[in-house]
Parts: sequence; structure tokens; C-alpha cells
Amino acid sequence: MGITPQNGAQAQSFSATTPEIDFSVPITLTGATFKLTGPGGDVPLAKTELSTNNQVVVLTPAAPLTPETTYTISFADVKTGPELGAALANRPITNGTSQFTTATFRINRIQDGTTTAAGALVNLDRRTDVNPLDLTNGNLAVNFNSSATGVDANSVSLSELTGTANTPTKLAGYAVAPSGTSTTTYTITMPATYQPKYGKKYEIRGGTTVTDAVSHKNLKAEGCTLADCSDVKSFTTRNVGATIRAANAGDPSGADPATPASPTGFVVRFSDPMDPTTIDVSPTQTQFKLFKRDSTGALSTNSEPLTCAITQGPPIDPTKNTFVTCTATAGLGTAPTNFLASAVFLQTAPVKVLPARSTDPSAVFFGSASANVFSACP
Repeated sequence: MGITPQNGAQAQSFSATTPEIDFSVPITLTGATFKLTGPGGDVPLAKTELSTNNQVVVLTPAAPLTPETTYTISFADVKTGPELGAALANRPITNGTSQFTTATFRINRIQDGTTTAAGALVNLDRRTDVNPLDLTNGNLAVNFNSSATGVDANSVSLSELTGTANTPTKLAGYAVAPSGTSTTTYTITMPATYQPKYGKKYEIRGGTTVTDAVSHKNLKAEGCTLADCSDVKSFTTRNVGATIRAANAGDPSGADPATPASPTGFVVRFSDPMDPTTIDVSPTQTQFKLFKRDSTGALSTNSEPLTCAITQGPPIDPTKNTFVTCTATAGLGTAPTNFLASAVFLQTAPVKVLPARSTDPSAVFFGSASANVFSACP
């Protein structure tokens, strides 16, 4: 009878590590002994219990383990469980040992204050769709894998990364403070004067002067062998974007993509509240087009006549993202026809994010968005 130990190398949170041994058959704990041993000797266990079909033994240390330390699990007098029946139950399993190494004390993750549907905080590490506003509203936080001391704006740096070399430029004026009563999570708050960048890569760097409150070991990036073992996490804010889909008679605003109605045109949905003065919806506008395809799939060189209007967002409601709905003046017809809807904004005349949100030069959209729109079948 063999075992498959979960060696747990670099377990994520050493302060809450519960080592496990996975046996190949159900076992019984009656008469068995399990030990957890570190450099200082045996570690007291709060409990030893069976899990997962009585094949996994979970050991719960009575106190947090030490980071970056190798521990040995040993077991003796383990026997097969009654689930195997009279013929195979109560048979001895060869005594054995297994080792695992705890993680260094380091940054566990960076996160914002929003939660997923399951209630978990959103992990921002390496993400490329971070909302720029999360840099200024106090939602940005750094979480350590144990209680941390010495955390402030000097030991935790927030930087913009620029150029192909991702050169960090530390931002000024941000504050770092505990998140409520937490000793593991710290909130980073930018000054109100900071303009959040769109499409910008950021870095949070935890310095080695940050110390684990339990073991008093300094922070160290996993696997680091350099002189400076600061731990680094990065994320990228999203760009301003625009998407297009068909607009329906039953849903002219374009807010509900499930509306079952015949298409009358298309809606351009921006990712942010946009400055209405940078969007031309006049009868002579040239930013929004609808081109018909012929039976060969070739596009017409002339756009269908359109009537366009801002149907959501500023100035209607400055808190909502901007939707522009364009309706074909003469309709799309009843024959099966394919149209190409497009929105084109030149770099010299981009559509801009509402100034109340951001006036940073990166808070603009230029380029194009397009989508196919099909007329309803008769």
C-alpha cells in the first residue's frame, strides 16, 4: 500500500498551512501516529483528521509555521480502513515520511475592493483590464501571506512602468494604511490630484524591510537569490474601448442585448462616460457608418442614411457609460441582407472620457469598431 504525499512545496500561506498526506486507500486513525517536525523539533498539532473518502490525513499545526522552512511529516502504525471489507481492512501500511517547504514571507496578491459573484476579492495580479478609477478610490490593496509589520509608503512602492524596458517611476503622494483591522491587507490610496492612466502598466513592490509579525523574517520574493529580494506584482489598466452590436426596435438604447426584436440599426457602446462634445451625432456626422453588402459580400461604397443620438450616458446621466444608437432612416428592409456597422474616430479628433472622470491624455478612444448587422427575415 503506497501513499501519494502532497509535498506542498512553497505553500501559499505558511501561517495557515495544513499539511496533507494522500493515501491510496481508505485508512483508520485508530492506533496511528503522525508527527510534524521542523528544524526546532516536533511541532505541536491542534488536530489530526481524515478527509476525502478517509484517504487524506490533514494535520493542523497548533501555531503558524515558519516561512521558507522545510518540515517533515512522519507516520507510523497506519492501517487500512473498514471500507475495504473484512478481507482487506486493518492491514498495516508501511511507515513513511514526506517533506514540504513553506513559502517565503511575501506579497500574496494585489486586489481591489470589489468582489466576484462568489464573494471573493478580485485578484489584480497580471490582469490587463483593471479599472483606472480603482487607483484613486481606495480600493487598491496589497495582501501579504501573513501578518505584516513595517508597511508604509516607503516600504511599499506604487510605480508606473514606461517604455519597452518597463522602467518604474514611483508615484508621489499615495498613502498606505491597514484595511480596517486587518494585519495582512493594506489599502493604497492615491491623492485626489492623480490622473489615472488608461492602458498603463503599474507595479507594486514590497520592500525587504516589511517583516512577518510572527517569525520576524523579512519579506522575500519566492526563489530570489539576488541582493534585493523585493517582491513585485504588476497589473495593467484597460484602454478606453468601444463595441458595436445591432440595435432593436424593442430596445433602442442598446442596453439589453437579449431583446428579441427586429434590428433597426446599431448601437456603439463605450466603456466609459464620454464627453458628448467630442461625439458628432448631427445630420452631417461622419463618425458612424452603415454599409450594405451585396449578394457577393462586397460592401457598398456609400453609407446608408442614418439618424444617430446619444441614448445613455452624458449628458443624460453622467454616471453611466455612453451609448450612441444609430437608426437606418429607410430601415434595413425585409430581405436577408448583411450590413457592416462601423464607428471611426481619428487620432486627431478622438472621443474623450468625460472630464469629470479624467482629463489625462490617455483617457481617449481613437481607431475603429465594427460589427455585422443582419436585417430580419420576412
